[in-house]
Amino acid sequence: MKHLLFMAALLMPIGCWASDKNGKYRETYTADHGSCASFLLAQNECRHGRCRDLNTFSDWLMGYITSYNSSTPDTFDIVAKTNLKSTILWLGKHCKQNPSKSFPQAVESLMIELYPTRQKVRPEDWIEK
Repeated sequence: MKHLLFMAALLMPIGCWASDKNGKYRETYTADHGSCASFLLAQNECRHGRCRDLNTFSDWLMGYITSYNSSTPDTFDIVAKTNLKSTILWLGKHCKQNPSKSFPQAVESLMIELYPTRQKVRPEDWIEK
């Protein structure tokens, strides 16, 4: 029974762990700039040297990751096995498959994908600056 409850908890959307009683939370993007479609457009624009919008998405993502790391139990670094470039590529593929999703929903899907490989504790040799 314990194993079943543990698996159910892992499969629960991570956003439900830190949302209101209805499992909802405010997404901080506006409808016209926070969609997967907007993200894909920003990726395309960056391929042509105009990366301002993609940088905005990347900055938001880094803030989300920092917040996730600080608020998720048993997590030191959710992206320990990857890097920002890889996460942006993953989000691009995910958004192509799910263009009606919001960018925050896509990022939540990424966190679910990365959760099993997260770094749980700070490495012994980590040097704070």
